[in-house]
Amino acid sequence: MSQLDPVVLDSLQQQITHERQNEAVYLAIANRFDVLNLAGFAAYCRLAAHEEAQHAQKFTAYLIDRNAAPQVQPLGGVIPPIPLNMLTAPVLLIAVVLQTELNNTEAIKTLHSLADEADDPQTCIWLIWALEEQTRSERELTTLLARCKFAEDSAAAVLQLDHELGA
Repeated sequence: MSQLDPVVLDSLQQQITHERQNEAVYLAIANRFDVLNLAGFAAYCRLAAHEEAQHAQKFTAYLIDRNAAPQVQPLGGVIPPIPLNMLTAPVLLIAVVLQTELNNTEAIKTLHSLADEADDPQTCIWLIWALEEQTRSERELTTLLARCKFAEDSAAAVLQLDHELGA
């Protein structure tokens, strides 16, 4: 089995931390939604957090498969306190997770480029699932953010969207 290029290995290690950080962001936002009694939004974010944890595990397993020792780094701060109410929270918080996903997409694209430059087609091919996941997440969150913006001035619309997300 070929050794991973040191730059690619370092980027894969960093991606594990990115995925874990994304999980923490989703959990923090789920808690904010819970405090506002928006259980559907909270459930949506908890499911997304679980997916992020699975992504971190996939990167970990890949490193083990490539005979590298995964390193788990401590997480940084999650999200700053934002004054929220039921009408403003969905737009503000979904915008945070969308930006988190956009940043993650860029990190994975950079990782793919580094693997390509290192002539590591195995890692390039393996990363396709992650890029497909990012495309799906971005599309889903962009749509959700648009719906949240539309509902922002109506408690009934926010509650309806919350109900749909919880179903």
